Amino acid sequence: MKPFRRFKFQLASLLILTVICNPSYSQDNTKDSLYTLSLEDLLSIQVTTASKKSEKISDIPASIVIISREDIEACGYQKIEDIFASVIGMYQINDYLWFGTDNFGVRGFYTNGTFSNIVILVNGINQMEEWYNSFPTTKINVPVEAIDRIEVVRGPLSVIYGNSAFFGAINIITNESAPSKSIASVSVGNNGQYRVFGKATSNIENFGFTINAGAFGDNGINEPWEKMNTVINPNGEWGDYPPTSKGQLEDHRKYFDFSFDYKGLFARFQQTATNRGVIDYYPGYDDGHLARIQATNLLVGKTFLLNNNLSFTLKGGYYTFRNFLDYKHNSDSTAYTFNDIYSESFDIEISTIWTPSDKFNTITSGYFREVLRDQLTVDAPNLSLGYYNLDAGLSRNNRKYRWAVFSQAQYSAEKISIVAGIRLEQTPKYDIDYRVRFDYPTDPMDPNSPDYIKRVGTYTYDDIELIPRIGIIFRPNKSNHIKLMYGSAIKAPSIGQNMDIVRYPLRPQMKPSTIQTIEMNYISTFKNYATINFSVFQNYADKLITRINSLSLGMINYSSGRLATTGAELSVLLKPTDKITINLSGMYQISTDKTEGYEDIELNYSPKFLGYGNITYKPTKKLSANINFRYVDKMFPAYNISTTGNGARIGDTAPAYTIVGLNLRADNVIKDGIFVSFSISNLLDTEIRYPVTRSQDYFDKGTLGYSRMFTVNAGYKF
Repeated sequence: MKPFRRFKFQLASLLILTVICNPSYSQDNTKDSLYTLSLEDLLSIQVTTASKKSEKISDIPASIVIISREDIEACGYQKIEDIFASVIGMYQINDYLWFGTDNFGVRGFYTNGTFSNIVILVNGINQMEEWYNSFPTTKINVPVEAIDRIEVVRGPLSVIYGNSAFFGAINIITNESAPSKSIASVSVGNNGQYRVFGKATSNIENFGFTINAGAFGDNGINEPWEKMNTVINPNGEWGDYPPTSKGQLEDHRKYFDFSFDYKGLFARFQQTATNRGVIDYYPGYDDGHLARIQATNLLVGKTFLLNNNLSFTLKGGYYTFRNFLDYKHNSDSTAYTFNDIYSESFDIEISTIWTPSDKFNTITSGYFREVLRDQLTVDAPNLSLGYYNLDAGLSRNNRKYRWAVFSQAQYSAEKISIVAGIRLEQTPKYDIDYRVRFDYPTDPMDPNSPDYIKRVGTYTYDDIELIPRIGIIFRPNKSNHIKLMYGSAIKAPSIGQNMDIVRYPLRPQMKPSTIQTIEMNYISTFKNYATINFSVFQNYADKLITRINSLSLGMINYSSGRLATTGAELSVLLKPTDKITINLSGMYQISTDKTEGYEDIELNYSPKFLGYGNITYKPTKKLSANINFRYVDKMFPAYNISTTGNGARIGDTAPAYTIVGLNLRADNVIKDGIFVSFSISNLLDTEIRYPVTRSQDYFDKGTLGYSRMFTVNAGYKF
């Protein structure tokens, strides 16, 4: 189906769905906008991400960022990647590899590969895929129009969420049925941009539901390869490559979710699909390599109120993920090659919340997760002679389990609160196998030798991890809050990372990465005009997993990295008048590589300074104008130390850049509920150059980001 015909079909389908599912009794949006709340009231907003129970921001021992629907609409964000990149401490890198997902560094720390430093949730559902224990944005796919708000909780949260909550958690909420309205909207723009979206929601007494459905995409970047590579098509390995990336990195996504709540019974369902062009080692022929990504999440549960002080929740989830990478390494149409990753898992969680008094509460939980299948199937002989009919991953007659128990208690007096928690978590031993069938005998000197290799290995690290957390909150008065926090987190090696067990059985097995964080956070409000949020933090990470993926070295994982970071963050929210809101923030950090041999080398992928800001002007209730920016300091690529004692960076330093955005919006145009907006991202058409990564080291000049984009959006809230 051609793009425009597909666009019209998706638009009609979503509009019909929205109208059918929207009952005449849909509630009005009577809840106050965050823009209309006093700054003191903002600290009283209830969030659930920090400890899986509702708490006020001022009572949570963590640094919190709330991004509301009003923020998203005012700033004109087009994708969740735009939103993540605007969160203080986060910065974006895209090497167009693997799952086609953007990656993000956090507070000076960046992990090669797919994004795995922060747990990402959608309506409380963990979005982790099993092969790399990561959170690909191309798996999540939430349309920005669906988002009611985003809760960002910074700091180690493994006590609550276990594995991978290294720097906190992000919860994308799309199902606040009570304050939300049903929506139908369309967007178009340059570079092939399109978006269609429909939302249907209702809340009647004890019954509520929300449906979100959307499709969006664009043509990707169109840049000459020579702007990213010093040597084009080395040794002819790229085959009949095109001169530019035009048509090779297109991005097309679909999303559907359904939420249902009735008297404590709840259900959550999400289905996503992405077709995104990628660069795997080197560009593909014609329209390039294509990653086809599909994911399904289902969660059902029930909360029982045993009495006014005690509640009990039982929930279970089922999750599938597939990334089918269709390679086009040359013009030979018969050379069909692919890379297929598929995982399937389920989990069960039982939790209780006990609140015997206004001053004391506890949450206790037991968690179990079982990976039913986690497999990689590859047939890509153009990449390596070892990639003929490869089948690897979790042994088919084996399962991977993870269990955990955690408890957290909080005591609150008038001016002080103390929070302490602990988690015990274990992943028992599991088996990994590696099968390869060749088109020729394994021993070229013996024609009767087998054409099949099978290896089996066991991941033996099964220690019980003990993960603590403690926080103290001082409230000398309503306008000043001081939070002192300590926490630790773990990130266990995934099955994909543990494939070295069978490929290189003599190498030491990897252990979970760990991080310890100490942080002080100060929040102060000045009447209703200003809020200051200041944090000082220190992180120490150990046993960091480094992945190298190149044609010369193959896929190799190490668990020897060490990193120390000291930094500070400052955010200032100003409301000089009822019509103007100014939000400015910045982070400065110094990170030191403590890995043996790298102590005197400046850390890679770690910008020292990040700056963010947006100014919103609302001359009337119907009109708004917003200008926003973010600044990312220069970044060094990885450094390789040679066996002779010399070494060098794998590519050029990525220069600092500033991106400016503009958004104009009008609400209740012609009639109540109709809205239109016009946005420009990268207004100044700044060149965004990401540093070359170990995963994509052919691109020694670094990869490029999107140039200037125009988008027109129109819709109806009812």
